[in-house]
Amino acid sequence: MLKQSYHIQEEIIEWRRDFHTHPELGFQEFRTSGKLADELEKLGYKVRRNVGRTGVVADWGDESGPCIAVRADMDALPILEANEVPYKSQNDGTMHACGHDSHTAMVLGVATLLVKEKFPGKVRFLFQPSEEAGDEQGISGAPRMIADDERFLHHPRLDLDERALPIGTAILAETVLRFLRNKKRD
Repeated sequence: MLKQSYHIQEEIIEWRRDFHTHPELGFQEFRTSGKLADELEKLGYKVRRNVGRTGVVADWGDESGPCIAVRADMDALPILEANEVPYKSQNDGTMHACGHDSHTAMVLGVATLLVKEKFPGKVRFLFQPSEEAGDEQGISGAPRMIADDERFLHHPRLDLDERALPIGTAILAETVLRFLRNKKRD
């Protein structure tokens, strides 16, 4: 899996930099969720948009075995970015300061790798909006997603150098495959 992740390394880095350049606050992740849904649909995933307002849910696999969920958070923080990098935030006063851009890119990488694998069961990708803050009622993205569909699972934070993105992607993809291949359906 690690070898395959290196084949998509540039794509993962490109996604991460794109998300970093275009950060969006909680429940305003319209561009981010649209890009994710489009990419996942191109891969052949069954995609649900606007779950919990701006969340994305994507399924791959079937009902022949267990189901595992993989989650990433998409929202940015209301912080002015001071970094001088080519992919600096273009949204003044908003930036990815705690790694959600990396989480989202790595999990999209896992989704890219898993469509090439055979396994029993299903993997459900949850791209959660508004992990950092609540809405006008104080409710954040996960409860909003669950409220939209009780079947969603309640299901980490890693600030990584971009060179580590393929490694994180490979570890997560391999973990998902091992779970699905070794777990009997309840």
